Amino acid sequence: MIRDGFDVACLHMHSAFDELGIAHRLITDAASVRSRDFGWEECLSIGGRLGMVCRQVRTPLSKATILFQAGMEALLTHLESKDTRSINNGKFVPSWAGSLKNVGSTFDFEPYARFYRGLRNALAHPNTPERLRTIDRIGFPEVHAGIKAGWGAYSSLCDGIGMPHTPQSWNTMCKAHGVPCSIGTQTYPDLYLLRDTFLQKHLQGARGVGGLYSLEQ
Repeated sequence: MIRDGFDVACLHMHSAFDELGIAHRLITDAASVRSRDFGWEECLSIGGRLGMVCRQVRTPLSKATILFQAGMEALLTHLESKDTRSINNGKFVPSWAGSLKNVGSTFDFEPYARFYRGLRNALAHPNTPERLRTIDRIGFPEVHAGIKAGWGAYSSLCDGIGMPHTPQSWNTMCKAHGVPCSIGTQTYPDLYLLRDTFLQKHLQGARGVGGLYSLEQ
């Protein structure tokens, strides 16, 4: 049952984590090819499949970004009606930063603000070549880091108005949705670079270089 704006914020945020979990599974499955050896003839089809995953993963990563942002906005609107220290003046970043300051939080909102100004705004307002490139190259690490920064701000603001979260709330959310709590670049490679590497290996083989190729060499 949806009882108030807080429930709506939670609905959006849980949905965002669902999408992040989908992206995680797509990427880790695709990246497993790095640990195997392939002849140059196979590299063409592998590169093609990686290209398909590059396109597929844009959908859950984009949805995760937009849904989490919707949750951040819904939470601020809800808390504005519950605590006079929370402000919502129509400008997202100043409202959030000001609300955190007003409740005595020292949490740095700037990491999420950069994510908001970058990827979120590109998705919501794709009106420049730079923003289109940002969407085209969307990656799991940046979305994971952005949502983690937003979750920290969310938890800190709730703590400040007497709705405390446990210190393990981030880990709890991640585990509930099949999302890793922390990540490394080895697990989440640049799929576009991986795709191009396999396609280049195929071209080298076709030109007479031949051989077996493993991306862990």
